[in-house]
Amino acid sequence: MRQQNTPSRTFATSSFKQSGTSHLPRVANPSLWRSLVPKALRRDGQNASDPTQPKSKAWNPATIFIVLGILVGSNAINILALRREMLNFSRKTEAKLAILRDVLKRVKDGEDVDVEKLLGTGNPEQEKEWEDVMNEIEKTDMLAEAKKKREAKVVAREAAKAVEQDAVAKERSEKGSDGKGGRPRFMM
Repeated sequence: MRQQNTPSRTFATSSFKQSGTSHLPRVANPSLWRSLVPKALRRDGQNASDPTQPKSKAWNPATIFIVLGILVGSNAINILALRREMLNFSRKTEAKLAILRDVLKRVKDGEDVDVEKLLGTGNPEQEKEWEDVMNEIEKTDMLAEAKKKREAKVVAREAAKAVEQDAVAKERSEKGSDGKGGRPRFMM
C-alpha cells in the first residue's frame, strides 16, 4: 500500500512574513549589492530611460585601422627598445673583451699586472657582468657553429645533386649517341 506524503499538519504563516519585510540578513539582500555598484555602471531600467545619457552610436569602420595602428606602433617601439638593448649589451661585451685582450697582451709581454684588480675579481657586480659576457660569447659561438654545420650540409646536398644530375646527363647523352633508344635530342 502506498503512503501519501501529505503533511498531516498545516503550518501557519507568521504575520511578519506576510507583511512583506524580509527576514534575510542585510548582506543577503540584493538591494545592498545593487547600491554598492555606481549608478553609471548599473544595468537597471532606471538608467535606460535617463534622457541625459547619450544613445549608443553606430560602429565606426575606422576602429579596425586605429587598433591595428596601435598594435603596429607598440610592436615597433618594442623592436626599437630590443635593438637598443642589444646594442648596449654588444658595446659592454666589446669593452670587456678589449679589457681582457689588453690584460692578456700585458701578461704575454711579461709586465707585472694585477689581473684580479683589472678584471674585477671580488666585486660581485663586475663578476656578474663577466659571467653575462662569457655566457653570451658561448651562446654566440654555439649559434655560429650550428649555422656553419647547416651551411655545410646544404653545400654537401647541392654538390650531391650536381653530381647526380651530371651522371644522369652523361647517361642520357650516351644513350642518344648510340642510337639505341631514348628520346631524340629535341625532346629533352
